[in-house]
Amino acid sequence: ALLKPTDRSGQPCHFRDFLLEKVLSKDDNDVWGGVDTIRFKVAHILQYFFTDFDAEMIPPPSTSSEVMENIEDPKYKDKISPDFIQQVEYVRTKIFEKCKPKRGYTA
Repeated sequence: ALLKPTDRSGQPCHFRDFLLEKVLSKDDNDVWGGVDTIRFKVAHILQYFFTDFDAEMIPPPSTSSEVMENIEDPKYKDKISPDFIQQVEYVRTKIFEKCKPKRGYTA
């Protein structure tokens, strides 16, 4: 089963909001039971250098350990979850839309 992210009140939320509110929270009374100094510093640095970001959840490729161990083997391709393939394609499309190739510059 795929875990669904929730906000502080337990309501379903977008994965980006989950990261900001629960994982990268700088709140003294965060869900981890108080500020952990190293985690607080890491959260601060990540938010400083990456002021804007997108985040998407990708379901696991399979629940089968055999498929996971042999995921690169072409004979297992049809055993990979269609939801995984669909979400990877969606994320790939979003990345290419946001990241345009740099143009050369000549003076």
